[in-house]
Amino acid sequence: MTNKRILIVDDEDVIVQLYQLQLGDRYEIEIAHSGEIGLELIAAQDQFAVVVSDMNMPGGMSGAEFLNQVRQVSPESVRVMLTGVDLREVASVAVNQGQVFRFLTKPCPAEQLAKTIDESLEQYRIKRAEKDLLDKTLSGSVRLLVDMLSISSPLAFGRAARVRRTVEGLCGLSGVSSSWEIVLAAMLCEVGCISLNEEILQKLHYGEPLTAHEQLEFARHPELGSKLVSRIPRLENIGRLIAAQLRPFSDAMDYPDEAELIQRANYLHVSLEYDRLLQAGISPLRAAATIRLAPRKFSPTIAGVLSKHVEQQLAMEVEEVSVSALRPGMVTDCNIETRDGTVVVTKGQQLTELQVSQIRRLGSQIRQPIFVNVQAAKDAMVPDARLDITESVELSSALA
Repeated sequence: MTNKRILIVDDEDVIVQLYQLQLGDRYEIEIAHSGEIGLELIAAQDQFAVVVSDMNMPGGMSGAEFLNQVRQVSPESVRVMLTGVDLREVASVAVNQGQVFRFLTKPCPAEQLAKTIDESLEQYRIKRAEKDLLDKTLSGSVRLLVDMLSISSPLAFGRAARVRRTVEGLCGLSGVSSSWEIVLAAMLCEVGCISLNEEILQKLHYGEPLTAHEQLEFARHPELGSKLVSRIPRLENIGRLIAAQLRPFSDAMDYPDEAELIQRANYLHVSLEYDRLLQAGISPLRAAATIRLAPRKFSPTIAGVLSKHVEQQLAMEVEEVSVSALRPGMVTDCNIETRDGTVVVTKGQQLTELQVSQIRRLGSQIRQPIFVNVQAAKDAMVPDARLDITESVELSSALA
């Protein structure tokens, strides 16, 4: 259904009642007598397609200030300004602060206002269509990259899934801003591994040391992954995080212009190293302690948060389940293997719908028992934690 919800903000009661009487049969009009009340209506109700505001409202925020806040809290709403003063006096303020779509001079005839509202509704429709297209393109591109990784390199995909869960835990405990960027970077941090041969990935998975040549090859994968991701519109910041995922924390002091990037990328670095140590057979507590002993490579703050995260994980309950009882969102507490030893899903992964279907198809070929983390399964936020991009990250923030 077309959104024809219009908010008109004006402190002159006679004027707004007249507009409501003249235009009420064409649009769904809400009235507010101040910017403060207007913001309350925006917060409490569904999105307004068009917001019309008077410039001069004595005793409170001005129309320019109000529309500036509307732009922040409801960026898709098209903004129109009514003013009784010379437009030149307010145009620069309104455009710079509120990004106003149209100016109208008071008193404004109802038909002129209606024409402007119709133009604004068309602009709103175009903005929504562009956002929906970009949202679907962005989500689809990320899905394609993750699916490509899961098919071409299951081991690298499994590592990325485990790292993502650790990153989510660290960001949650740290309260880091825009954590969705770091979580999404974790999801895609291994995409560059599609260029690596299987032998290197096998060694990484089982915690075996790499040769000097293999280390050089492995060190190139963040840059390749960054190039792939950065080509997707609006994911340039994600690409930069992926490129910086193995940079030592000490670079934040040596390169102050990149300090924030390196600090945020260190969530990836800490989580990747933690996973590497676990795969090498080191216990979680000892792995966390080892990371704390390398303050030049890893942020002491993030390393401390990792210790808290590990304590929480160790306190979680593990439960034995059958193949038929597996559900998307459950986290494996052991490798899920076939009876001949082929690893289907590695320990520490949050099961996706695709993986559950694959395990069920194998049925009796799966070695049992299977153990999952009970609390993690209860906390799972989405059915397909690997791919439900719009739920697992705040894309609306990126697209605003």
